[in-house]
Amino acid sequence: MDYDYGPKRNWRRWIYNRAVEHLESLSIRPRDAVVLYLAGEQNFDREIALSKGFLGHNLIAVERDRLAIQKIKDSGTLCVSGELSKVLMDCTIETSLIVADFCSPICGEVLSCLVNLVNNPRFKKCILAINLLRGRECLPEDWQESIRGKHRGQAAFGIMFHLCLACFHRCGCVRISGNNAINLDWHGSAEAKRLSAAFGLPIEDYCKKRELGLASFFWGTPRGIVPSEHPGYLSTSGQMFDSCVGRIPSVSTALEAVGGKCEYPTSVTSKEGRSLVAIRAVRTRLQKA
Repeated sequence: MDYDYGPKRNWRRWIYNRAVEHLESLSIRPRDAVVLYLAGEQNFDREIALSKGFLGHNLIAVERDRLAIQKIKDSGTLCVSGELSKVLMDCTIETSLIVADFCSPICGEVLSCLVNLVNNPRFKKCILAINLLRGRECLPEDWQESIRGKHRGQAAFGIMFHLCLACFHRCGCVRISGNNAINLDWHGSAEAKRLSAAFGLPIEDYCKKRELGLASFFWGTPRGIVPSEHPGYLSTSGQMFDSCVGRIPSVSTALEAVGGKCEYPTSVTSKEGRSLVAIRAVRTRLQKA
């Protein structure tokens, strides 16, 4: 697939401009931000990230292809070999920005990433930039119905929000009301009810911390909740892609709001996680140099 054409280059600039804006809303400077990103063989993100003030030793590429990995490493970029979902599950590095240019529809791997994003405390103060193919979803029929005709980037953020609700309902920390569950500017009530049903959520109970509002409950702030929405771009083969940039809703943020405690992963089970542990040591040496 060609990643070096006009609309894609414009999209990449838009992604990093919006990412910088959202990081500023969290009082994070680009030079201090650790970035995880899906690289691709040509590793275009590195150049534009450096131009926006991000530092080379804070840029961590994720790639699966063996030849692409070698090429990325030869360019001086830190790189993890493997699936992004496993990187996110076992990430032990405090991360400020994740650029997930999936170029795929919402599918099992994407859903696994969204689950790990909301559950790993390393991402409780983190911005996500996500890019998804519109259509061709590999999902159960009721889930497909819930996102049909919707902006796929917005759908991803909606799914993360409802994953947070599902997690809290299961552990008994929070009860959800139908009115509060749909109290987001970018979340229509009909869509919220369908997504709630898809994830098996009740919509009649009330949140115990309802004065916070459910949106700020998971994002930690009532401001900056609505993600920035890209209008979409066409690939060279005529496929449409949807993107959003915004703060990740966090189970950990909500736990702290009710006096709970975040549990950071104590063991690393995947090769991707072990690779990140090694990269953390390399980053420490580079920072001291």
